[in-house]
Amino acid sequence: MNIVHLIFNIRPGGMEYFLIDLVEAQCQSDNVTVVVVNRDNDASMIENIKKYCRLVEIGRPQGSYNPYYVIKLNRVLKRLSPDVVNFHDRRLGATILKRKVVRYIFTCHDMLQPPSFATRADKIIAVSEAVANWLKNKHNLESTVIQNGIAVDRIKQRSDRGLTSPIKLVSVARLDHTVKGQHILLKALSKLSDIDWTLDLIGEGASHHYLENLAKQLKIKDRVNFLSNVDRQDIYTRLSQYDIFILPSLNEAFSIALAEAMAASLPVIISNLEGPKSVAGTGEYATVFTPGNSDDLTLKIMEVIADYPNAYARAVSARKFIKESFDINETAKRYRRFYLGCLQ
Repeated sequence: MNIVHLIFNIRPGGMEYFLIDLVEAQCQSDNVTVVVVNRDNDASMIENIKKYCRLVEIGRPQGSYNPYYVIKLNRVLKRLSPDVVNFHDRRLGATILKRKVVRYIFTCHDMLQPPSFATRADKIIAVSEAVANWLKNKHNLESTVIQNGIAVDRIKQRSDRGLTSPIKLVSVARLDHTVKGQHILLKALSKLSDIDWTLDLIGEGASHHYLENLAKQLKIKDRVNFLSNVDRQDIYTRLSQYDIFILPSLNEAFSIALAEAMAASLPVIISNLEGPKSVAGTGEYATVFTPGNSDDLTLKIMEVIADYPNAYARAVSARKFIKESFDINETAKRYRRFYLGCLQ
């Protein structure tokens, strides 16, 4: 089968990391090409994709409306003669000139904006039940759920060493507090001045300066480390060095970072949202707090610290659950079966 994945940019992010892992797994059985529409991509991630498959860069400047790039994109797609075009941004549906012999699949990765142009796809994949329900209830669109996967065996597992001193906390996400809720986490931790802790915020984004200033205002700046440009393999090793992973999101469809933290046998604290809870076995393998409520998050952090042996025992079981439910090789097989069903 000849598969083309279509995406605007390749930059650090859950969707992009998932796509890299999916492509690597799909290349074991099929001919795969990744077409990247925009310029200004992460060079190391681009090179990583090229290890496994063909990659074509259209070179469009960010935000350009020049029709040249739409024409170039469609000429590339025609030349590649795909059986399936899987696009990963709803807006890309507007740029594709559809051909009858090709099946067009849209993978919906989030619930942030109306899925405009998604109707141009022949079929829609939702990365979680939360996304599928959002598509159905808000936009009357049918979809098939294929949950994201991760490379579980590449992630180093935390040892049973108890809490460290200071207690090492971590959150991995794009720095966009309006969606990812890092400001809620900082406010929650500012109420734990009598506990010796540090926090690493791993990620990049527009909220970096806002969050730095907030940490300063809350008088916790010396405890909070902002880590950007962290290599993904480094994250896979680094996760095992922490004590607790915290996902304070206000809107989250799935969370690759959560699945990776669980694969590292880290106790996790998550927002009570349908997407993250589905990753954590409907919440069975996580401590859950009320989204946006910093007081509740403070209490839940204290609960995990106070009963850490049980939290860690649950985290060890969580790794097995992640391996059984979200292994990328199984995800790739589900995608392949779905594609074949669309081609019949």
